[in-house]
Amino acid sequence: TAPATSGTMLDRFRLIRELGAGTTGKVFLAHDPKLGRDVAIKIPHPERLKSSYDVERFLRTARAAAQLRHENLCPIYEVNDVPGNYFLVMAFIKGKPLSHFLSDHKRLPIRQAVLITKMLATAMIEPHQKGIVHRDLKPDNIQVDEERRAPGIMDFGLARFEQADAPQLTHDGQLLGTPYYMSPEQALGHNEQIGPASDLYSLGVIFYEMLTGQRPITGRTVGEVLKNVHSQQPIAPNQHRPQIDQMLTDLCLKAIAKSPADRFASMAEFAKALSSYLKTLR
Repeated sequence: TAPATSGTMLDRFRLIRELGAGTTGKVFLAHDPKLGRDVAIKIPHPERLKSSYDVERFLRTARAAAQLRHENLCPIYEVNDVPGNYFLVMAFIKGKPLSHFLSDHKRLPIRQAVLITKMLATAMIEPHQKGIVHRDLKPDNIQVDEERRAPGIMDFGLARFEQADAPQLTHDGQLLGTPYYMSPEQALGHNEQIGPASDLYSLGVIFYEMLTGQRPITGRTVGEVLKNVHSQQPIAPNQHRPQIDQMLTDLCLKAIAKSPADRFASMAEFAKALSSYLKTLR
């Protein structure tokens, strides 16, 4: 297929402009003339769909993610499964990624950071119950809706679909995700250990960054970051920002514990702890 560029037609969709590009593919703003609405279209990089395994994984994840319904998850409308022309059609959320609000070490008001994290943790309960692990939660993949001021989780492009009968299509040792937000088990490439607790860790890192304006793990190179995910102990959030009390500090550090067993047992438990904390702020 011809490379997708602004103005070209993709099936019935007219591509308007590129919204972003990452390791997994490109996302375009497009218009759907059939329903008269703008949508976001994700076109995976061709090298991401080299084998029939890759294609199967992409389609299976898309179909699973399309079943999800939550106000803080970006809805997937359809998936095009024509060979050589695979793409995802998602809701277009007008707004900016969370990363925009955190650039240059900016931090959010404490209450807002807790509230956003609670919304995101709650949104991830259903995917995890259905066996879908996002694997790449990061501020770039969270779009803040400018009308509702609410965060929406995007891009289940790296998601892993856990089903007893599903072949695990990621070969062990393949690194998926973004180093700063990767759990220790992900950084090691231990794919059989990657599960809901890995998403919880990534959300904990995002929470830490919203609270402090810093990331808990540092490093100048990808290799250094991956090594530090295991060996570096994060500075307590209240050392970066004295207004953060001990209770919130402990909550945040528990989410990013090195061992999955030391984190919250589930997103539901994390959301509940954040809800309880919010009550203390009244």
